[in-house]
Amino acid sequence: MKGFKIFTHALRMVFGNFGTVLRILVPPVLIAAAVFVGAMYMSGLSFEELDASAQPAQGPNPIFILTAFLLIVFTFIWVAVAWHRFVLLEERPVGALPKPHMNAMMSYVGKILLLSLIGVVCMIPVAVLLWALVAVTNSPVLGLVPLLMMLVFSVFFLRASVVLPAAAIGRKLTVREAWEATRGSTWPIVLCYFLSMVLGMLLSGLSLGGTLITPFLGVAVQIATQPVLTVINMSVLTTLYGHYVEGRELI
Repeated sequence: MKGFKIFTHALRMVFGNFGTVLRILVPPVLIAAAVFVGAMYMSGLSFEELDASAQPAQGPNPIFILTAFLLIVFTFIWVAVAWHRFVLLEERPVGALPKPHMNAMMSYVGKILLLSLIGVVCMIPVAVLLWALVAVTNSPVLGLVPLLMMLVFSVFFLRASVVLPAAAIGRKLTVREAWEATRGSTWPIVLCYFLSMVLGMLLSGLSLGGTLITPFLGVAVQIATQPVLTVINMSVLTTLYGHYVEGRELI
């Protein structure tokens, strides 16, 4: 099955080049963590206060929330572009940090915003239809509709989001061209989506199991596994682009 081959190919790209994965992933994450701690200090927060800030009585610190959000976005885009360029252009990190290709990163952000906007516009009529159905019937079958909507949106996003690796390597690719290039990929993408979900649940279960032993172990497992899971999902996207757009063979 092609979906399984795509997923296993993505896994081999990650674990067969794990040294490069660490060189691409670890430095940006460490820098983001250092800035995160600095933002906490500048905003007058401590780790104990950060836990308490979730309580409505105290309220969140807007400067800290904005800084944390921008850090997450910047780090994700930096790592994503570096990984796409490594796989598709064989561009390895030189020195201590992966090169931040700012033009490619800005293009990547623009494509994400475009895909999100298209997704929202397409989901509005579906949501209105669902609201109308709920208003006239209380059938329990309607409980499956949000899950179906999520699946449909995920398939659309994965098919169209091959524009993201293209943006990372400086190639112009429209959403329409991406959609046409990935024609016939719906069921392989559904299987990839399912396998990614299963892997994510397994890693979450591993983290939960560590928490039952000691909270520190649970946090350590989550910190170690979630960035790798993110790179695996990026690798799936890169594989979809390489196979359906560039015509690369699946090994």
